[in-house]
Amino acid sequence: MSGHGRSPGGGVSVVVIAQDEEANIAACLVSARWAEETVVEVGGSRDRTPEIARAAGARVHHNRWPGFSIQRDLSISLATQGWVFVLDADERVPDELAKEIQEVV
Repeated sequence: MSGHGRSPGGGVSVVVIAQDEEANIAACLVSARWAEETVVEVGGSRDRTPEIARAAGARVHHNRWPGFSIQRDLSISLATQGWVFVLDADERVPDELAKEIQEVV
């Protein structure tokens, strides 16, 4: 999680880079429901990843795949909260960790 280059305080944005992750994205975003914002950066998905992410309440942004680091940096730049938590689509945030983050932030 990073607040680098952002105003201190504020909420948490969870950002996810996803491509062809329809089997994982819903559970990932459900585990991040504690965050004030979720942003999903989609790079050329050929499945229902964008639709599933939108249905879960995420803000979805499409960008052709320019490479991992550029895609990650772009997704972080789209976040509007003071803190950013980067999550992979196949990862889940355990309830205990979500609680700790909320207590600290």
